[in-house]
This record gives sequence, C-alpha cells and structure tokens, in this order.
Amino acid sequence: MAIAEPSVNSPDDIPAQVAADDLSQRFVAWVRAAAPFIHAFRGKTFVLGFGGEVAGGQLAQKLAYDCNLLAALGVRLVLVHGARPQIEAELARRGLTPRYHKGLRVTDADALECVKAAVAVTRIEVEALLSQGLPNTPMAGSFMRVTGGNFLTAKPVGVVDGIDYGFTGAVRKVIADEIVADLDQRGAHRGDHRRRCGIPSQDRRRPDRRPRPLSALRDPCGAPGRRTCPPDRP
Repeated sequence: MAIAEPSVNSPDDIPAQVAADDLSQRFVAWVRAAAPFIHAFRGKTFVLGFGGEVAGGQLAQKLAYDCNLLAALGVRLVLVHGARPQIEAELARRGLTPRYHKGLRVTDADALECVKAAVAVTRIEVEALLSQGLPNTPMAGSFMRVTGGNFLTAKPVGVVDGIDYGFTGAVRKVIADEIVADLDQRGAHRGDHRRRCGIPSQDRRRPDRRPRPLSALRDPCGAPGRRTCPPDRP
C-alpha cells in the first residue's frame, strides 16, 4: 500500500514558514529604515578612533567588516588606531620597564624603538584586515584603498615636575588638506592613534634641527587641524 507523502503546506511546516516570512519582513523593514541615513551620510567623513586592544583583539575582524560596509555605502573613513598593548608587549620582550608620570609614558630612546616597532606592526595588521576579500564573508569581492603618511606633526612635552618626558610628544598640527585630498581619491585614510604613535616632528632641544619621531600622547582629532577640517561625524 502506497503511503502518501506529506503535503508541502503540512501543519509541521507552517511555524518554520511563518518564522522565515517574519524574518524577511523585518529585514526589509530594517533596510527601508536605514535608507534615510544612507542618503544623509553618503560622501561624509567619519573619524573612527580605536585602541590597540581592538586592533589586536577579537573585535578587529568585526571592525574591518563594519568599515567595509561603511565604505560600500559611500562613507569616507579616517581610521585612528592605538598601540599601547603592543608597545607594552614589545617593552617586555626587550626586558625594559615602562615608566610613567601622571599617566603619561616617559619615552627614552630605548622605549621609542619599541614604540616604532609596535606601531609599525599594528599598522600592517590593520591594513591586512582591511584588505580581505574572501568568499562567503562580508568583505567578499570588496576592495578598500588604504593610505597613510606623515599627516601629523608633534612637539615634545618637555620637562614637567622635574621629569623629562624625552620623546613623548603632543600633536602640533594635522595636515587636514592632505587627508581630504586622499579621501577625494575614494580611499580610507589610516592614521596613528593618540598616546602612542611615531610622528615625524622637530625636537626644539636639538641644535641640528633634524626631524625626530615622537610618541604622541594626544588625540589628533582634537588637534588644531580639526578646526580647519572637522569630520562630519566624530
């Protein structure tokens, strides 16, 4: 005796079908609700600042996906990353003890070498995350043009309370026009974050006036350049 096969619309299938229809309706509603924001922020500039904990942690991949999505929607991105954990790890690897005064790192010549090494590696890792295009991922088929450069200059913190901060610096100027010029080429600009990054500058204490890198301690987004070229979204 032949056994009848279950109908396509059998009662057992109804809950799953209802759930799928509800999910589709919610997805369509979400896209429609996002449309005004897509129109409002297309072509705008977002400055995204994140610490070294994010750049070297589990959230780095998700951050890359989100940056890719924003870029695909026409948002111009300026990424400002940190590297404090990476610097601490490099100091420990070389057997050096970090020195701080009032929450700021005292950067001697040996510490500065650690800063440069850690920031360089972090930059490469961030750019690698933004360069993925693997199938079956949110970045499949994508391409993000990433640029960086000497868009910032810094000045030494100097001597505070009798403590010489050495190569610890504060942001003196942001070359905003050059960043905008890069963004006009449809790129995502990657900058080095506040507090721990190598920035070409001139050390006023040196008689030869040669540019020396400093470990910057201040958020470049709050530097004078922001007033001349503020981001559309902080």
